[in-house]
Amino acid sequence: MEEIVRSNTAVSVLSWNVELRRFCGMPAVPHIEQRARMLPELIRRSGADIVCLQGVYGTSREAALSAALKDTYLFSCWDPVRDHLGLHHGLLILSKTAIANEEFIPFEHQLTHEHLIATRGFMQCTVHIPGIGWVALVNLHATTGGLRRQTSRRVEAIRAEQITEVFEKLTATYDLPSVVAGSFYASEQASRRNYVLMQLNHLDAVSVTPAERQSTWRPRPSLLERFSIFGQAPPQRCDHVLCSKGAWKVVSAEMLFRDPLVSVPGHGMVPASDHCAVFTTLRCTADAQEVAA
Repeated sequence: MEEIVRSNTAVSVLSWNVELRRFCGMPAVPHIEQRARMLPELIRRSGADIVCLQGVYGTSREAALSAALKDTYLFSCWDPVRDHLGLHHGLLILSKTAIANEEFIPFEHQLTHEHLIATRGFMQCTVHIPGIGWVALVNLHATTGGLRRQTSRRVEAIRAEQITEVFEKLTATYDLPSVVAGSFYASEQASRRNYVLMQLNHLDAVSVTPAERQSTWRPRPSLLERFSIFGQAPPQRCDHVLCSKGAWKVVSAEMLFRDPLVSVPGHGMVPASDHCAVFTTLRCTADAQEVAA
């Protein structure tokens, strides 16, 4: 018999790597300013209750985006740490309802060359969801591999350590229904061992829906990607929303903002990012609500 859940126990989560990174004056994905100006409209259009963004590099950029969306997302979590060589962790959480216990945790295990130019890690907090209670939330950006291949033994070992750090910290801190979102750079298409590892106690929400076969990232003809090893990786579904097993039912999942949506003079319409967004609707189970209340 299917488990009975209470009414008004659903929450929608949007996870999106918007890739606003610029290094040595070169954008990872072109047209940063035009794309950044379009983000508030697109995020509002999603209607998500909770938004987890990756790639919002620069504290001033995070502050501006949070301010632009204050009318819809009253609460935000972005940890104004000092930028590191113009980059920092790039993680931003937005919520329509209260956020508490926010904390940025840098990964203990990082590739040396990546660590020199950016801070990889994860943002952890709790969010109060009406009809459910408090839910633990994590937003992360795992290693891409940088100058190494995404699927090299060394990179996959580092990524495995990062994924383990996230779930060990989450388990040690909270006994709550949890959602973990972000750019894992692990999928059925590449770094499958990392993809299996991240699902030990959490479910990949998209994997049980028709959207499973869609990719969230594909190579783009940007100058930076032409010179990067990750730019040579195959199209893949490397961005995920995970939910703790037994605590949630997946209502729906889809990919958003895949089509060109940003008008750039002289270039026509371009995508808002080289990643498309993952949008999921989750329903909390009755047992999990007893814990979250």
